[in-house]
Parts: sequence; C-alpha cells; structure tokens
Amino acid sequence: MTLTRIKNPDKMKRCLILCLAILMPLMTTGQKPPLDHSVYDGWKSISNEAISEDGKWITYEINPQQGDGWLFFVNSLTLDKDSVFCGFGARFAPDSRYIVYQVKPQFAVTRQAKKKKLKEDQMPKNKLYIKLPESGKTAEISRFRSFDIPRKGSYW
Repeated sequence: MTLTRIKNPDKMKRCLILCLAILMPLMTTGQKPPLDHSVYDGWKSISNEAISEDGKWITYEINPQQGDGWLFFVNSLTLDKDSVFCGFGARFAPDSRYIVYQVKPQFAVTRQAKKKKLKEDQMPKNKLYIKLPESGKTAEISRFRSFDIPRKGSYW
C-alpha cells in the first residue's frame, strides 16, 4: 500500500470548508422544534410579587395562560418554600405577622358550573385565608364579599 501526497493543500482546505458549510446547517436544524400556536398555552407567567416589610417573606404567583396557577410563599432567610394551589392576591399585614390571600375554585369546576348555567349564588366562590407564616397555621373564611387590611399602624 502506498501513500500519495496531496499535491494542492489549498484545494483540499477549500473542499473541507465547503463540505462543513453544507453539513453544519443540516446537523443543527433538527435540534429544536419550531414554535407554533399550540405551545402558547403551556407558557406560564410570574405575577403579583410582594416582599414583607421586614423582608423575611416573599410571595409570588405562577399562572398559565388558561387554567389553575400556584401561589408561593418563600422565607428569604431559610429559603423554605410553601405553595397554595389556585391561590392569588396575597397581601402582608403591616407588621408582617400574617398574610391574607384568596383561593379560587379550580378552573374545571368553574367551567362546568358555567356550562350548566348556574345562578350567581350557586356558582363556586373564592375562599379567604389568613396565614401566620411563623407558625404555619391558617384560618379559612368561606363566605365573604370583600376584605381589606390596614396599610399601617394596626394589627387587625
């Protein structure tokens, strides 16, 4: 067996570069699926971020385009995390002793009630929760019209 010497190395380099230039786009096209309208529903958004006045607690919501989301509570000192399914609208007391938030009915339950054309008083309702973050205890209030907490100066 005999080895032949390449007579024109520049020609060989150009041929190799041309082959790579043709093959590289073919190798990279199959890596990521294209975006279309079917993937938009899977996207989630972060909203209603809040930090307590003492900086110890952080709340935020992660919600899909359509469906049920999550409300998260994070202790910024220990990084412990707690979550509530369908929770939203968390607000801190002025002294950060408690957190007030609501939990809405699941999307499927509300949708079925709308399909059945139930009256307003028969529709599933939101629930109000008062959470003591230090102890982890939670109180539930089922039937309420509205709520408010003081901006400053009061513990109630």
